[in-house]
Amino acid sequence: MDAMSSNNAIDICNVLKERNATDVLGLEMGPECSWASFLVLATVSSRVQMQGLSISVKDELIAKGTDPGSVGKKSNESSWRIIDGGDIVVSLMDADARSFYALEERWFEAKVIFGEKGSRVESGSEN
Repeated sequence: MDAMSSNNAIDICNVLKERNATDVLGLEMGPECSWASFLVLATVSSRVQMQGLSISVKDELIAKGTDPGSVGKKSNESSWRIIDGGDIVVSLMDADARSFYALEERWFEAKVIFGEKGSRVESGSEN
């Protein structure tokens, strides 16, 4: 893994944290993952926040020299948005989707580069 990509993934994690995403987690995926070098996960509290964070992540990727293309228009029922930044993939999910898909559990062997595994809020929290 190159240091620049790692720093870019950490920068994206910081952007999400600064813009009030919760349970932000950055993972270095390793050689067993063919589709990304880094996975960034974050929980959003609303669809409006998901849209705003999607734009912020896209802007950060563009500033880093990667064009993720269109963030894409999603239906109002969308609980998960994926942003493809090349070697960095960002998943924004509401709490129910985050708990259901449990990606950090699927990738339990991945190295944590930002945040902590197990720190996420479980589905059913007070809203």
